[in-house]
Amino acid sequence: MILKIKKILLWFWLIPAIIFAGWSIQPSGTNSNLEDVDFVDVNHGWVVGGARDLNPNDAVILKTEDGGNTWNNVTPTYLNLGIDLFKRVSSPDSLICYATAQDTVGSGSHFYILKTTDGGNTWTVLPAPTYTLPTSIYFINSDMGWTAGELDYSPMVLHTSDGGNSWTVQGWYNYNGGPTRIFFCNSQQGFVAGGTEDSPTTRGYIMTTTDGGNSWFESYIWEAIIPYTWPLMTGVHFIDNLNGWACGNLYGATGPHYEERIVSTTDGGLNWDEVQIITDTTVGRLYDIHMVNSQTGWIVCGGDILHTTNGWVSWHFDTSNVTTTLKAVDFVDINNGWAAGYGGIILKYTGNESVAENLDAHFIKGQEIELTVMPATNNSLPCIISSPNSGTINFSLYNILAQKISSAGMEVHSGTQKYILQLPQDLPPGVYFLCAKTNNQSVTKKFVMIR
Repeated sequence: MILKIKKILLWFWLIPAIIFAGWSIQPSGTNSNLEDVDFVDVNHGWVVGGARDLNPNDAVILKTEDGGNTWNNVTPTYLNLGIDLFKRVSSPDSLICYATAQDTVGSGSHFYILKTTDGGNTWTVLPAPTYTLPTSIYFINSDMGWTAGELDYSPMVLHTSDGGNSWTVQGWYNYNGGPTRIFFCNSQQGFVAGGTEDSPTTRGYIMTTTDGGNSWFESYIWEAIIPYTWPLMTGVHFIDNLNGWACGNLYGATGPHYEERIVSTTDGGLNWDEVQIITDTTVGRLYDIHMVNSQTGWIVCGGDILHTTNGWVSWHFDTSNVTTTLKAVDFVDINNGWAAGYGGIILKYTGNESVAENLDAHFIKGQEIELTVMPATNNSLPCIISSPNSGTINFSLYNILAQKISSAGMEVHSGTQKYILQLPQDLPPGVYFLCAKTNNQSVTKKFVMIR
């Protein structure tokens, strides 16, 4: 029996090596201009957009349950709100999804936040202020989330802790200009990227909060030095509570003044370094960024996709096979990602990184905690954890293709103790990886699931 298991393991290890890496077009069934994409796992994802001709018929919400092989239109036209654009989307699980929407046609503008709890079959309009312009939204779980936007040209953040049933107004009001993206690492630490149009000085910014949005401070400022230009930070993404990246553009600048920036932080957004200043006019505007680890990430820009494998010290163009503008990008792991853009374009990235390469890159090894795992039986995984302190450890479960299956946090005690982790009920037999992660380091172990 042991020899048979070894042969099976070798067979599984050979599978990732023959997967072709690259981007391919997925049929979306729409010609609308797609603005955002958000995936929960390798199968479940959402795409939103519209406003191709400022026509309510262009507003669209798409959902997939098979990794994008098929996309279903779940747009709630029955609400009769006249929505012409769904701008941003955030989905904490495969059933719950939040989307920001706007109606800018006709008399006056109206703005909405929509929610589904049944995978898009039905939608409700949340009681958020309709006079605000929600340009971005982010939920860290089914109940707690934030939306960033504008009120009378001033930045505003709304916060909910009850799934959108009620909202608290947060934000800053010392200048004009709207947010473009919002991202939260946890319930306390969050970031907003955007820009101002104050005269005479315009600036791009990253705002940071460490108290759940109750107060904000400027952690990165990009001030314009050329008249009639305005910097705008367009994307921000963190892989943990310390390491993050953001991108932006200098609008209105041409020729020798053309400029785009990629910045990074290693201290939770307190300080930012400019890792790339791009002056090549052949590079399209940078719209969104996603990093899967400290070295590997992607940025969508125009019809191009920038790809780095060394933390943006250098980068190259990925072949996208499209020329239309790409507006959003999202990855669930190093081998599975999606991009969305104008004209109904949805692209799927399929990688060929081995499991060992992926986990070594994604999780920083450390000596603070030690993890020993044993064979799992009946959905129970015995493990021994040695930790110098009591606290919370976040566990993530990956399959042999480095695809995340589930994650959860657990309180552990100091010293060396045995714990029993409950695995998903429908987990098939095979080889898996358990990653135990603290605030500043993690360790990964392989185990076998036996039925």
